[in-house]
Amino acid sequence: MDEARKVRFSTIPSKLIKFIWLDESEKDEKKFLSLQREEIWFAQKDLLNDPYEYKGILLDRKKLSEAGYSPDVIEKYQILFDFSDYGITCLSSNNMDYLPMWAYYTNNHKGFCVEYEVIKKDCIHEVLYEPERIKVASLILQSGDAIISGQVEKANFYSNLFLQNLFIKAKSWEHEKEYRIVYPLDENSKGMNVPIHRLGMRTSRIVAGINCSEDNKKKLNEISNSLGLGNVYTSRIHPEQYTIDYVR
Repeated sequence: MDEARKVRFSTIPSKLIKFIWLDESEKDEKKFLSLQREEIWFAQKDLLNDPYEYKGILLDRKKLSEAGYSPDVIEKYQILFDFSDYGITCLSSNNMDYLPMWAYYTNNHKGFCVEYEVIKKDCIHEVLYEPERIKVASLILQSGDAIISGQVEKANFYSNLFLQNLFIKAKSWEHEKEYRIVYPLDENSKGMNVPIHRLGMRTSRIVAGINCSEDNKKKLNEISNSLGLGNVYTSRIHPEQYTIDYVR
């Protein structure tokens, strides 16, 4: 394993969690079915709650124009930043009792949380949080030179740098401690389910939210037992502290 991968893997924890929204709509049954099948949903970026997805790195059009590049050529370089055919699934390294995440992503604690054990780290990337968007110009020029001159290894290096645009968010999101996986979507697809074993993970625990309905708790319990995890954990308010207790 090269040094860069060692460093990247060292930041990825052995457990990650995902919060799931339930709202008594027909989508709930699809989410239960995905959980039963041990699949995870990858959404097209426009369906997520951050309009700056894939926009952490941007083209410095002014510098490219000053370097003599025409608007048409600059638009072609812009394609290097277009990853709209990749879906995202978002995970977190926060403790499961982190209240804001339950509030944001489970419909006021009506949903549930899934804990995954990380078996292989290859697909998982830690999100980087930046105070400002990053403008680039020289990288574009160097990448173009490498492609034109047939320097495959160098061109791949720059291509991987552009991929980092998938894993950059504004610093204001830092409290979410996000890790993400990206996956190529079918053409014109808004999202797809992918088996978690392909992603190097397995389900280790299911936790129902404080306001999860009894009917949904029952469904989650049946799924948890069918996966060999035992009874589902249920959440309750701690009698003295700002935290959540989990009981079976």
